Amino acid sequence: MRKNQVSTGEETQRTALQFFNNLLKKMRRKFQISEKASLFRKMKQDNGITVENLTIKDVILILLFARPERKIIGRLMFVKETFLLTNRYFQNVFSELSYFPSHYGPYSVVLINSIENLSKEGLINIEQTGNQYGTTTYYFSLTDVGKIVAYESFEKLPVLMKETVITKRTAWDRMGYSGILRLVYSEYPEYTSASKIADKV
Repeated sequence: MRKNQVSTGEETQRTALQFFNNLLKKMRRKFQISEKASLFRKMKQDNGITVENLTIKDVILILLFARPERKIIGRLMFVKETFLLTNRYFQNVFSELSYFPSHYGPYSVVLINSIENLSKEGLINIEQTGNQYGTTTYYFSLTDVGKIVAYESFEKLPVLMKETVITKRTAWDRMGYSGILRLVYSEYPEYTSASKIADKV
């Protein structure tokens, strides 16, 4: 009897995950932007939409959910993308993250701790690789359970904001490290006072 219960539970979980994966694909097709020029034109436009009453956890999951098939590569990218997203649209969360000027521009200890806590909760995968120079690169993605929880956070957003988040995340990912640093340094110079790479950006 117990084996049947376990089997039924696993089947229910697989069905739920399949449903959300199919839903993700439909959302990506709906919000897909095919032309690169159009993508960056939209990226530059701030449409004035803001959403209140989101938590730090919501925003982290929303950012990952915007491109669930693509990992965020590197802490630098995760920190800078979250900085841009919260500064422009989620001001209540931005203030809670307590960003400060660091060696590579704005940094948040609160954000890093929150990401690690979500990993411990089983919602985020954190992988890492090293090289011969002793540099570690981190890769961030949603777990299967994380996708379900992130979907609930994503659904708190108005339709236009959903499209905006997907558009921004896609554009920022394509910029890479140097591109996103140039964007952040040029738009928020007050966070470059402690930077050790300001003359190279």
